[in-house]
Amino acid sequence: MSRAATVAAVRRWWWLVPVVIVAACSSGPTDSSGVGNETPSPAGNPANASAPDTDPVGANAPVETDVSDTGVFDPTQSGAAGGADPDEGAGVSAGACRWTTGEVRGTLPTALTELSGWALSKRHPNVLWGHNDAGEGARLIGVSTLDGAQVADLTISGATDVDWEDVATYTAPDGTAWIVVADTGDNAERRDRASLVLVAEPELSATTTAAAGIVEVAWAGGAHDVEALIVDPFTGDAILIGKRFDGVPAVSIDRIPAAALVARVAGGAGEPPAASTGEAFAVVAEHIGTFPVPSGERFGPTAASIDAAGTTIGLLFYGDRAMIWRRDPAHTVVDTIVATEPCVVETGSGKFESLAIADDGTLFVATEGRGVPLVAYRAT
Repeated sequence: MSRAATVAAVRRWWWLVPVVIVAACSSGPTDSSGVGNETPSPAGNPANASAPDTDPVGANAPVETDVSDTGVFDPTQSGAAGGADPDEGAGVSAGACRWTTGEVRGTLPTALTELSGWALSKRHPNVLWGHNDAGEGARLIGVSTLDGAQVADLTISGATDVDWEDVATYTAPDGTAWIVVADTGDNAERRDRASLVLVAEPELSATTTAAAGIVEVAWAGGAHDVEALIVDPFTGDAILIGKRFDGVPAVSIDRIPAAALVARVAGGAGEPPAASTGEAFAVVAEHIGTFPVPSGERFGPTAASIDAAGTTIGLLFYGDRAMIWRRDPAHTVVDTIVATEPCVVETGSGKFESLAIADDGTLFVATEGRGVPLVAYRAT
């Protein structure tokens, strides 16, 4: 992107670019007893350590956008966000976490006008798999993290997009890279069943099709809206965090065990059992905890992400912030996000629904809308 184009993009989207964030982070929970029950394995999944496929995307390092000299805003006149509200039972903090100012890397393609979630590829460096929420077909769009350009268009056969709200990527025990889409949106809380859509990561191609494996999900506590998904690298479990629209003080955290995902990918080599027919595998989600809605937020998170190491967890909210936790591998996801203090990254106002965390701690966020920017916050 040229300097002139960069400046124009920043001027158009100045409201997305916050200041350098300095926030206390926790080294572990103050009290993890009785919170959650997924058990991490320190050994993790050795397949996650495998080298990614050679890929032309990202061959050149990105040119950073220096927003401080564009005249758009003065960072010294903006406030820095701190940690969690002490009244919310945050844990003891240790150390500090920092991110750079938001860097506008480029403009997202019109194919993602209703962007509702994205996740970093496990096969291809510098690629995000993003999706729309509903009405655009069962489809994933690959975009470059360097400039937002579209690099792939994947149609998923055997699946429908009732209300896609988030997506995660993970590596199966056999080393295959998989994408999991959470078809779990339910603003009116009327759906008897939600679903997870699984598809093997394909080669990057302008257009391609892959078959889906479906895990049908029933909620133990009745229907509810869920817009945040991660797959824990330590356990292989899918963790789903509710959103709700009625101003409740806390939202449900539910778990789909790794065994349910493995059952859908047991065929290996990119072919889940009965994928061609979209045959479903049903499971009741296990309620494993509740997440207190942060002060000032009307809803629970609109997106979630976890890095490949499983040690950085993020939740995104409409109320101009992302909350980032440093996780001790000895602690569960629930222990971490419920009982420890997060870093807070101000994202600016907007309908933010997409968050991805890279291995180096870089955060990628975006709103829905036509011609919106891809914004990155680098960890320092």
